[in-house]
Amino acid sequence: MSIFCPECGKDDMIQKVSAIYSSGITSGSYSGPTSGVSVPIGSGKPSVIGGYTTLKGTSQTEISRKLAPPKHPTRPTNGCLILSIIGLWMVAGMFGMSIGKNSSVAPYFAIVVIFCIIGALIAYNNSEQKKRRPEIEAAEKKWQIAMSKWNELYYCARNDCVFTAEGELASADRVADILYR
Repeated sequence: MSIFCPECGKDDMIQKVSAIYSSGITSGSYSGPTSGVSVPIGSGKPSVIGGYTTLKGTSQTEISRKLAPPKHPTRPTNGCLILSIIGLWMVAGMFGMSIGKNSSVAPYFAIVVIFCIIGALIAYNNSEQKKRRPEIEAAEKKWQIAMSKWNELYYCARNDCVFTAEGELASADRVADILYR
């Protein structure tokens, strides 16, 4: 079964969007000898230096970038919670060391207080994540539907447009218009 562009009615310049995207990304590396000129501080005399260099990189064509799949929604991280716990632990250590010289109970009291604060932070973080769970799950479902549509998209190079087999049409610059309808 041939797929025809809904704009021009032809099939000679049609490709799957996923194929264009993946074939438009290349990566490579270069390894080899290098040399340069250096002028050490204070000597004023240039000297030639050499070494071995390895360079790596990736490039992407403009059309591949335009036809990229939808970005996966990000999930909230526990970075602030982890940093807070580490900071509190450090404060407890310093507090315990400074007071511990004068009292044998103070370091243990500081550790108990820190554990209580850490427990409260963890409980707060868990409650916030539970509140956001429906929002996160909705975004994930929306993304999965968009990915399913993206995997079925075609591109017409003649008209610089994307379309579905059912005939939904959009400019290549507006792929999201089809994906999130």
